[in-house]
Parts: sequence; C-alpha cells; structure tokens
Amino acid sequence: MAGASPESIEAFKKQRQPVQIDFEVWEENWPSVTLFLELGTQWRILSGMNGDRWIGIDYQAIQAVMNIKGVSKAKRIEQFADLQLMEREALTVINKPKKE
Repeated sequence: MAGASPESIEAFKKQRQPVQIDFEVWEENWPSVTLFLELGTQWRILSGMNGDRWIGIDYQAIQAVMNIKGVSKAKRIEQFADLQLMEREALTVINKPKKE
C-alpha cells in the first residue's frame, strides 16, 4: 500500500471491519426492514463547512425499489409508513453531534 507499514495497514483494516449487531425482527416487520436496508445507498446528504448532515432517504428510490420488488399497492402504504419511522429514528442517531 504505497509504502505504508504493515502495522498501519493492519490498523486500517481493523477500522474498516463491519460491526455486527444482533437484534430480533418480528416476522410481520421483516419486509419493511429489508426495504430499509436495501435503500442504504439512497440517502441524501448535505455537505458543508460544518460537516455532513444526513437529510433522509431519496423517496424516488423508494418507489423504484418497491417496483423492482413487486410490492403490492396495498402493502406500499404500510411499508412506506414503517420506512419513514425507521428513517426518522436513524436520522436522530446519524446526525447526533460527535463527542470530541
């Protein structure tokens, strides 16, 4: 890696290790949770002098993913409401000021 020491390479690899958190999801909530996870790359973020501020999920992407997954019209309203709830909670965590 461009002259980096083996120690610094190992330290970098440890930083990049995904954190695994086990939690239970009720079966009836699983479709909404998987939709939320599938939209993980569709967040809108504002970058400025004070850092990044996460705004929310791109709602056009939600419709596209629901179309691809074949979510019925009857389920879309329910899953969208679930998604908004998860989005609001995620934003409170993501945008929490960092302790220095």
